[in-house]
Order: sequence, then C-alpha cells, then structure tokens
Amino acid sequence: QFYAWMFGSQVAYLVAITAVSFVLEIGDVVTAHIGQAVDVAVSGPFFLLAFYFFTKQAAKRQLPEGHSLTSTGFKQVFSTSKGILQHYPRTLGYFFASILFSEAAVNSFSVVSVTFLVEYGFD
Repeated sequence: QFYAWMFGSQVAYLVAITAVSFVLEIGDVVTAHIGQAVDVAVSGPFFLLAFYFFTKQAAKRQLPEGHSLTSTGFKQVFSTSKGILQHYPRTLGYFFASILFSEAAVNSFSVVSVTFLVEYGFD
C-alpha cells in the first residue's frame, strides 16, 4: 500500500507540473525551475522532520589507528559482500537480476515516453 501512495504521488506531481506548464504556456527551462521549486518546498520539510527523529547512537566500530575512514569503509563493504555471496548466493543472484530488469524497464519507459510525445507534437 505504501508503494501505491508513493507512485500515486509521483504521478500527481507530474500531472500538476505538466498542467502548470500548459496553462502558463512556459518553456522547458521555466517548467524545470517550477518543478524543482515545488519539489524543494514539498519534500524539504519532510527531510527536516526526518532529522528530528534521528537519535544519538554510540559508534558500532572504532576506526583503527593509522587507517582512513574511506579504506576502512571499503574493506567493510567488501567483507559484507563476501559474506552475503558465501551464505546467500542464489538470493544475491535474484537480487541482481531484479535490479537489472527493473532498471531497464524504468529507463526504457523514459526513452519511449519522450519519443512518443515528440511524435505526437508535444515538443
């Protein structure tokens, strides 16, 4: 049900910005500026609200002496990835396959929709 609300709100946002663009008869750049301003005005307070709910936590690990945070972080990610691959090889394969197909679907939709709209004179 969360995803229905999430995608529904994205469609409502897209329709609203498109409607504003058609009603005001403005160009692409101004439409992008209005869309970004609305996005910041609507989502900004929610980001600030999220910081309110963050709580202070003690460090889970200590940074070893003489090591950089970047290299230690990459080592930890590698170690975690190695453990996942060792204990859950099929699950990891299914995960990557699902990411592969879902990203391809999302990206092809944006390409096809632009071509479709240009063909029907919405340029």
